[in-house]
Amino acid sequence: MLALSLFFSLISIVYGACNPSNITCWPTNEEINRFTHSLTATLLIPTSNEYSKYCTPKNLLITTRPYFIVVIESSVNIKQDIIKSIIFTKEHDLELTIFSTGHSYTGRSSGIYNYSLQINFKNYKRVSFNTNNDLNETIMTATTGNTLDDVYSIINSTFPYKLFAGGQCPTVGIGGYSLGGGHSPLSSYLGLAIDTIYSFELITANTSHIMCYKNGTYFIDDDRWSNNSDLFWALRGGGGGTFGIILNISYYLYDLQNGLTSLVILYPYYYNNTLIAKDIYNNFMIHLATFSENVNGYALSEIFPPSQPLLTMYILYLGTMEQAKTELFVLTDYMIECQLNGGYKYEYYSTYYQWQINNHFPGDFYTVFFSALYSYNNITNDEIHYIDKINSFSIEASNIFNISLKGSFVFTNTMLNGGGPNSNIGFNDTSITDGFRESRIYAAAGTQFLNSNIVDNVTIFMDKYAEIFENISLGAYFNEDRYNNPNWIDQYWDNTHYNTLINIKQTWDPKPFLFTCHHCVGDGD
Repeated sequence: MLALSLFFSLISIVYGACNPSNITCWPTNEEINRFTHSLTATLLIPTSNEYSKYCTPKNLLITTRPYFIVVIESSVNIKQDIIKSIIFTKEHDLELTIFSTGHSYTGRSSGIYNYSLQINFKNYKRVSFNTNNDLNETIMTATTGNTLDDVYSIINSTFPYKLFAGGQCPTVGIGGYSLGGGHSPLSSYLGLAIDTIYSFELITANTSHIMCYKNGTYFIDDDRWSNNSDLFWALRGGGGGTFGIILNISYYLYDLQNGLTSLVILYPYYYNNTLIAKDIYNNFMIHLATFSENVNGYALSEIFPPSQPLLTMYILYLGTMEQAKTELFVLTDYMIECQLNGGYKYEYYSTYYQWQINNHFPGDFYTVFFSALYSYNNITNDEIHYIDKINSFSIEASNIFNISLKGSFVFTNTMLNGGGPNSNIGFNDTSITDGFRESRIYAAAGTQFLNSNIVDNVTIFMDKYAEIFENISLGAYFNEDRYNNPNWIDQYWDNTHYNTLINIKQTWDPKPFLFTCHHCVGDGD
């Protein structure tokens, strides 16, 4: 399996870590027992009954597994348990991994090697709110074991008419999602998740317990304040598993004024044996220039071989149905005779959660991604042929895999802008690539399938198109990209931001790095 071997070949050359065959560093049974009894948290090893429940990633391509799993369930002694785990990791030259939901599709939360020590936050779920009526501010603090669905549900029961800049997939964990940047169905209005963050609480590599804010850092143990806010900047887009062990993140919530309206339009790629997808995409892309910040959502190609591709628009409009119709008629009235399922459909929701609960994650699959960022000029430039490339990807995927895939492909165009309450976020205010600030569209292509026999062919196909789209893009997304992107530094952060990030990392996590992962800040450094 050539491509699968390539997918994991880099694992063996990145960092060294101890394993059970190395008696000079591997802990003895007595040392393991002593460590176990020192913890308030539960320690699992591969022979434990619940071991697989806590370490299985969503992507079936990821095969690395930890040896030790420290399951954090309570805030009681959490700091001490994490510090003991860090010390144990360093004493025995183990790789340290941080795991919440397993949604890291390139396996960052599962480790570069087998036999790591994993700190697992899957059961560590706490959410609280702080409201300042004078400033009209509501801040939500959520521990990193929470999924987006956990957070949406609690917001709905407490502040149902507030908006949180979360993603669409309900089973994604807030930690990795936020640290990588966090695009959202509401990104035209709210921007990225990192644009809405108020603070981080974390444990650093030297076991300091700190709070990071926009204007500085508070050292909890020493009751000491520093005006240095470099770490806060780095955490907003620098990626998960890199700078420390995040305990919780605090976010600003935003008012939902007039409810929201969804619009769904479904087209076939061909109508009367004529390709119509290009014209439909063109119409959508042209009107991106005139849409207000209230127009959010996606336009995507969905491919379920052997059927022909479908072109679907999932629009989320912040406002009433009447307001939505006034602005979105340019979509609904276009090639109306070709629309499937009886034509376009509007639906009004008084809260975001009413819309969100209809989204479901299908389960665990073999998964391959790539991503790219495009400005309005990119996608409308006749020389770049962006829409032609989407259609080529979609048609080829539906043809070459036929019924062998046992899954699906999707090419999603997410609308970006950040023109609402966070429109003042500048290019250098966060560490993510400037491409996210310049772009109107975030494009992500992904495939999820169950046929392990075609992993090689799928990976080769996705890599081919990844190179095509990367060559005309302004960057890529740390959380959703292919495993072997050779230009990952420039694509995720650009070289200027990366140089600052690596300097910040060396300050908070001096070499040899405690926090390491594939294509993270410091990888290979």
